Amino acid sequence: MFKYKYIFSVFLMFSLFAQKSKNTLKRQKLAQERIYLQQIISKNNTVLNKNILEEEITAEKLEQLNGQIKNRAVLISNISNAIGSISNDIDSGTENISELEKNLSSIKKEYALMIQYAFKNRMYYSDVTFIFAAEDFRQAYKRLKYISQHAEVRKGKVEKINAMKINLSNKNKNLKNDLLSKQGLIMELEVQKVAMVTEISQQEEWLKLLTQKNAVLKKVIEAKVEHAKYIENQINKIVSQELNYLYSAVNTKNEKPNTLAFEKMKGKLENPVVGGTITAHYGNNSASYNPNLKTYNNGVDISSSKNAKALSLYEGYVVKIVTLSTQNKAVFIRHGQYFTIYSNLNNTIVKEGQKIKTKQILGTIAPSMVKEQSELHLEIWNNKQKYDPEQWINF
Repeated sequence: MFKYKYIFSVFLMFSLFAQKSKNTLKRQKLAQERIYLQQIISKNNTVLNKNILEEEITAEKLEQLNGQIKNRAVLISNISNAIGSISNDIDSGTENISELEKNLSSIKKEYALMIQYAFKNRMYYSDVTFIFAAEDFRQAYKRLKYISQHAEVRKGKVEKINAMKINLSNKNKNLKNDLLSKQGLIMELEVQKVAMVTEISQQEEWLKLLTQKNAVLKKVIEAKVEHAKYIENQINKIVSQELNYLYSAVNTKNEKPNTLAFEKMKGKLENPVVGGTITAHYGNNSASYNPNLKTYNNGVDISSSKNAKALSLYEGYVVKIVTLSTQNKAVFIRHGQYFTIYSNLNNTIVKEGQKIKTKQILGTIAPSMVKEQSELHLEIWNNKQKYDPEQWINF
């Protein structure tokens, strides 16, 4: 009966060990994923905290917050799975400890019976007396062998009891560590849930602000579109006047080399703003705060640091300096039949009719809507046809 019980115990222990190994791999994988998610969330927190301090809320910032909430949800799911995995280990460990305790108790009882039996027999005769009391040498040898085997069995029982005690102690330590890990994860889960509630609240607030802002800014965009049409008409008039001058027989012939020279520079022209970056491309552009609000750009907008200088793309003649809006100026430079137009300038340091060189300073760029930045609007024309400056300039 004990034999079958022992086999069952061994089978159970191997089953629990296999389950534990599988669960350990799962816990390790979850821990690695959790560390990765925590790193991403930590980095995003730096950006989001900066966004919260800034006054302007944009759709891009809202999208960053949405991404953070998604990452947070994945992390919460990861922690929940880790808690479940640890709970399985705790249940398995508790069952294993219970089985070990039963086996240890059984072995201790067996050992106690052996000691009792040996003690009772020692009351009648010693080992030596037991051996010499044999009827013949053969029986004496068997008795000697029996005493030796009995001692080995007792020694084996003691070693087994000690090994099981150590194993039981280790199991209890692991169980205690698992309980501590579970408590730590439960606390972290609560922290993440609170953070997620805060972020969702922030998300709702930003969404509400953007909705209100879109209603106002839609009107601003419409006004900008109308203003852009007005500026385009003004540019058309100026270009038409210059073209009328160029289309006389003499001037067309004289300007042809300049036209060809400028065309050869396509894709090789340098950025007209040192360190500038494009913030609005040629053609249709979506507003940062609402992708559904679109404007059409006849050129490109180049942003840089405050009070940045506008430089000429190529050598040519300043044919016009005009005020296209209530404050800012635009410089028209002719390169044969091509025109480059630099607008949104606070002031200019060139004059009409002046011949200029490549990368010559034209003036100071006016501030943009973003604090501590300036923004140049650049267009390239030829015979009333507008071109995408990004195809001409090596940004």
